[in-house]
Amino acid sequence: MSLTVSWPDRQRWVYFVFASLQILGMIGITSAVIDNYTRHGHVKDNVHLAYAISLLLTSIAMWYFVANGIFFEQKWRIIFFVVASVLVFGYALYSYVRDKEIQQDERLARLVIASVCLPINAIWSFFIVGDMDWLAFHVAGSDEQRMDAYHWINRFRSFLDLDLMLAITLVVMASFSHTLSEPQLGVAISGLVLSLLWIVVGTAGARRESTLFMTLFYLLSTLEPAFIFFKFAEISDDWDRYSKKDTTNPVLLLGSAALVLRIVVVGFAIKVHRNFNLGLKEALLHSGQ
Repeated sequence: MSLTVSWPDRQRWVYFVFASLQILGMIGITSAVIDNYTRHGHVKDNVHLAYAISLLLTSIAMWYFVANGIFFEQKWRIIFFVVASVLVFGYALYSYVRDKEIQQDERLARLVIASVCLPINAIWSFFIVGDMDWLAFHVAGSDEQRMDAYHWINRFRSFLDLDLMLAITLVVMASFSHTLSEPQLGVAISGLVLSLLWIVVGTAGARRESTLFMTLFYLLSTLEPAFIFFKFAEISDDWDRYSKKDTTNPVLLLGSAALVLRIVVVGFAIKVHRNFNLGLKEALLHSGQ
């Protein structure tokens, strides 16, 4: 069994190199900012450090999304890369305007890179995504139902990855801003480990068309929302203290987005589950994708 990969043509290679260079630039600049924070004590309540580390993780996730999107024709991962580019630009602009006294050269460089690359990423990605169909046909064949099932399983896997990235960002933002107590931080980190298991179970259930695995996946899907609702209730009960934190609103926003995303992921899982027994399992195992 060989692994089926859509080997990029020249246009996709150039796109991948362009994306990689901008991400490397972002990672380098953000790492320098983090190093300056930790060495010179510019961080107040770790708020700036929380934002910087979240940006660093987002940049790494962008690299994963664009590489996976190019080599495995995952259209949604390319879309996530563009959305992340918008978020990076928004943060770069916010950071440059707000903290004018700290590392302006690095912040300006980051803003320039984000500003120049954002429209290029959006336009170029549009053409890249519109020219992706070879791998789907090679794996699923010409049967329309099997092709549709293949696209649904790709959407499901892509949104699983996005869910994990958002969960990691939420934990980082909450922990570095002291929004989580030590016991809660332990629970959150354990939850991230369970999220990896959740992804493995969901992926195996979808690929092997296992109802048992999919049932376990549905049960595990309730853990993160339960913890988020608990934390939201705690914040609401002690709003006078939490309202003074600069990261409280971002944590609430990320938590709300995580709840919505979890609903979307479970909805995709149900759709994938209903597409069992169309021959996709055998096609995937044969292709090794």
